[in-house]
Amino acid sequence: MRSRLVCALVYWLGVVATLTGCGSAPAPSGLSAGIVSDDLGNGLRTYRQEDLTPVGILVWFHGMDSDGTEFDHDPRQRHFAEPFLRTGWVIASATAGGNSFGNDAALRDYRNLIGVAQTRYRTGYLVFAAESMGRSQHSG
Repeated sequence: MRSRLVCALVYWLGVVATLTGCGSAPAPSGLSAGIVSDDLGNGLRTYRQEDLTPVGILVWFHGMDSDGTEFDHDPRQRHFAEPFLRTGWVIASATAGGNSFGNDAALRDYRNLIGVAQTRYRTGYLVFAAESMGRSQHSG
């Protein structure tokens, strides 16, 4: 079952990348209409489409020199995130100690983030996405 979900997600990511165009213009700055950010405390946050029931949680492992807030201010990251948000996915991110490269404190932050987000949004479906340094935490 999980392998089917992972295969479907990888396929869907490819479709999204193809349809949105990796080289196309990024979304305008500022969160787009209907997308809200929820502060979960302790450097934990989520992004979601306000009028949709969550279908799952995409856990975002941020890259080096970032803090998990890139969806607030980086048009390229919003360009990646919006197709997920518009289809009911919640994107969860953590500060995770900044440049942590998978240290124990960062892994605890992500475990806490997952637990808090699953409780708040009442879904057990999880997928992971990472960039740069975040890959070391994701694979740990």
